[in-house]
Amino acid sequence: MKRTMMLLLLFSLTFAVSAQQTNFTGKYKVNKTKTNFGDAPEFILPRYILVNQDKGNIIISRTQLDQQSKEQVPVVDTLLFDGSEFKGKTNSGNISTSKLKWLNDQSFQLDISVATTDSTIRLKVIEIWKLEEDGKILFVGRAVEQGTMKYNTKAYFDRIEE
Repeated sequence: MKRTMMLLLLFSLTFAVSAQQTNFTGKYKVNKTKTNFGDAPEFILPRYILVNQDKGNIIISRTQLDQQSKEQVPVVDTLLFDGSEFKGKTNSGNISTSKLKWLNDQSFQLDISVATTDSTIRLKVIEIWKLEEDGKILFVGRAVEQGTMKYNTKAYFDRIEE
């Protein structure tokens, strides 16, 4: 009896973990007409987002534009679903720390901070990700704190076929 209960518990936990996540895999391009940039300039959001997801992690590659609308080298984050931190470097050489938390089976939150090499925090971002219209649209809501400046964006990215 005890062994049966243990097996049922293990099965239900395995099922819950595998059933919790929507698959965000795909390539997305920002839809400027739907996006609310708030007080932020257009170059603040990635032009493209490429997502590869498997059972244990999600790899997010963001291609930004600079102020002159020139494409930058993509910044890639590999985030584990266990909530551990990912540390990477931005194009400007700062240290980026990201952490993922599932909110429900269809959306997750990213907590991102960017610091200089001497650990001075330059930027804090909270992003909420969810798929809409049967996965054709990626919504990313962002709350940003950069020094004394605070702003929100509501970005829509269209899934593009390759």
